[in-house]
Amino acid sequence: SPDGTHLAFEAHFFHDFRRPDGNYLPRDDELRVVDLATGSIRRLTDYSRRLDWNRGFSDTSPAWSPDGRLIAFVHDTFVEGAAGASIEVLDAATGTTTKLAPVDVHPGGGDGSTIRTGGPVWSPDGTCLAVTDYAGTKVIRLRDRRVLRVAPRLAFVDAPYEPPAPAWSPDGKRLALVFSPNARTPRNLYTVSAGGGRLTQVTHLVHFSLSYDTPTWSSDGRVLAASADPHGSSAGADLFSVNPSGGAVRRVTATTYVGEGDPAFSRSGRLAFDESAADGSSEVAVRGARGRRKIVAAGRQPSWSPDGRRLVYARDGVLYVRAVRGGPERAITKERLVASDPAWSPDGGLVAFTARRAIETTIDTVRPNGSGLRVVARGPPARPQCSGQGALQPAWSPDGRVLAFVVEIQRRCTPYDDFGVSSLVTVRRNATGRKVVVDGAAYVPRCAASAADLICGVGAFEPAWSPDGRRIAFALQRPLDRRTIAVVPAAGGRVHELVGGDAPAWQPVR
Repeated sequence: SPDGTHLAFEAHFFHDFRRPDGNYLPRDDELRVVDLATGSIRRLTDYSRRLDWNRGFSDTSPAWSPDGRLIAFVHDTFVEGAAGASIEVLDAATGTTTKLAPVDVHPGGGDGSTIRTGGPVWSPDGTCLAVTDYAGTKVIRLRDRRVLRVAPRLAFVDAPYEPPAPAWSPDGKRLALVFSPNARTPRNLYTVSAGGGRLTQVTHLVHFSLSYDTPTWSSDGRVLAASADPHGSSAGADLFSVNPSGGAVRRVTATTYVGEGDPAFSRSGRLAFDESAADGSSEVAVRGARGRRKIVAAGRQPSWSPDGRRLVYARDGVLYVRAVRGGPERAITKERLVASDPAWSPDGGLVAFTARRAIETTIDTVRPNGSGLRVVARGPPARPQCSGQGALQPAWSPDGRVLAFVVEIQRRCTPYDDFGVSSLVTVRRNATGRKVVVDGAAYVPRCAASAADLICGVGAFEPAWSPDGRRIAFALQRPLDRRTIAVVPAAGGRVHELVGGDAPAWQPVR
């Protein structure tokens, strides 16, 4: 709530009893509110005593009005073979609901998985609501319930099984992202305001299509780097750079039968990346301002030390540190950990990484000399309906005090087959103060037509901190392979979905 005393949330559950015809009662999603001072929970919507055994209900996406008197939400109904939804508002004091406008659902089906909305979102003065549905973006005026459509529908982008990381600009004002209107069109680089708005196309590639690596900003915010494949092929990716305001695209590498990826700028402007050959081998390379390329070591996933003198990288499940100028490499982890995703802390004192053990995946930290290995975060405890869990994809806050990471659970439960649910979590570097910032379970649909609807999983992936440490951008995966770039306060709160696309990147402070 605006005054910070109450929290509205969605309660998801499956009924454990059967209808007279032998089938289970459809799942319900209700709205509830908790008093943060006392911990008491009150139901805002209640379907426990309904009489229609064939109808399912779902109330989702609660949003407080600026004055705290109303809560807007999406109300879904599901009957076998048909689905419908509407935007409604609820009086937080009396519980009285008012229907404002219908939601346009996907025309290709009738189950609950076809109902996908962004919002509702209140205008600052509390007089209007904005919501995005299958047909586009609309604004609803509360006074007379007038609906104004303000933007057309964004086509779904083609996408990999795991969306790339969002990357904030260092000044926190813009995001860079990869977007394609359809599978036939090359993926290009776009920028968008962190507060939403019109997409600005930065590259206009025709014969190449951007890869799913996160685009990388230089520290001064004047250059964006990304990898791209020949359109229609995944072989031989090269690195490109471009001014974020647009202009000519510069080809940084032009290699044959070798793919470059994972670009990372040092503070001085040098670009580190990995080169992968067709035989599966890979090397870490560095290219300076004059364009000279230097192979540092065999490996991948390079991460710069804050002073720009060393790189940490992964090879065969082991992390190594080596000076860019040369010299011996030092192994800082053991093979039994199967380490990946190294991230150097801003103060240079620790390296965070994903450690895959025999029974779990954890976030660990270690000093650059290999001492002080510590488990900072584990996955959730095993549950009967889950098969596997893990913590992965660590990202340091700008002050180096907090790590953001992803916790993934593989679920195998009716009516779903096997899919991942990923949540965004933060923890202090001393392993205390763990907090769920984005709960992936909130994005599990009420029902799915098949396991294929959830093959990419759901939830948050690849966190990226804003330069001021107040917000975290991430790739939000929804069912049916729908992706958006989203932003959430680092302390938790409302998730703001900006635009459909992949791989956003923060622009640095100039």
